[in-house]
Amino acid sequence: MDVQVWDIRPMSTELIDETSPVQRAKRRRRWPAAVLAAVAVLGLGAGTLLWQRHAAGVVAQSPPDLPLPKGGALRVFLCVGDVRGEPCDGQSITLEQKQAVEAQLRALPGITAVRFEDQAMIWAGLYKPAIDAGWPGSITQQDIPEAFRADLSEVSEATAKPFEALPGVAEVSWRRTGFWAGMTDLRVKLCGYGTTARVDSHCEGRSLATDAERQVILDRLQALPEIAELYLENAEHATKDLENQAPTSPGFMEGADYLPGSSFHVKLTDPAGAQAVRGAMAGLPGIDEVEDDKDPEWW
Repeated sequence: MDVQVWDIRPMSTELIDETSPVQRAKRRRRWPAAVLAAVAVLGLGAGTLLWQRHAAGVVAQSPPDLPLPKGGALRVFLCVGDVRGEPCDGQSITLEQKQAVEAQLRALPGITAVRFEDQAMIWAGLYKPAIDAGWPGSITQQDIPEAFRADLSEVSEATAKPFEALPGVAEVSWRRTGFWAGMTDLRVKLCGYGTTARVDSHCEGRSLATDAERQVILDRLQALPEIAELYLENAEHATKDLENQAPTSPGFMEGADYLPGSSFHVKLTDPAGAQAVRGAMAGLPGIDEVEDDKDPEWW
């Protein structure tokens, strides 16, 4: 018996305007009342994209109806001697100041873990990958600060703000957990607003993934026995997820480079199945990349 997977197509360009990244950024929060009513009546998630029928294979679902995460991580960078200007002004953090920062982190409500990150760890995780990717900087490992990272059940700007005033602190950053973290294993990113402008993208010089291209990709994924669960996320849901992860980062969602397109999210029957999925997606038009569906360790 055929299984139906429903999707609400955009009834207005104010839902998803895939022709203008600028207008898309301005309009992403404006959902037509008629569409919202239809979603409510049918019990469908906003992330469902296609109306498909197939006789066998995994069903492409909309994102689960779950709230966006409140938990995440806080990273407190510490002053080193070569950091000039406020707030460090060339002074390294003292042992007593470092102990005070750690004690205040460990006293935070909802704290689940605290770790110290030395220069070698931060260099390998944050700076070296950027330099290897062509980041135009002359920074060395001796120039970068050390840091404390704290994992919390709830994190926000209010959590981070008090640490900015502590003696010996150079900078404070924070990031919430992504919606898909721990839920799925792979993400098949389709050509979208944040891919066409990148010179290293497989989507360079072309438009967004078309409906026909998405259908071919979906058919290929549904035929793979390595896939236990399959989700189809639209740009609206992906944008809300990114905004939740770093809502206060200046300009984080303002430029076209940061506006996501649609993505398939894959839960594997076994981690070894990742290679089969990557192979099946290789060379298909409309795909930007296939990546591990996990949050970045460094930001």
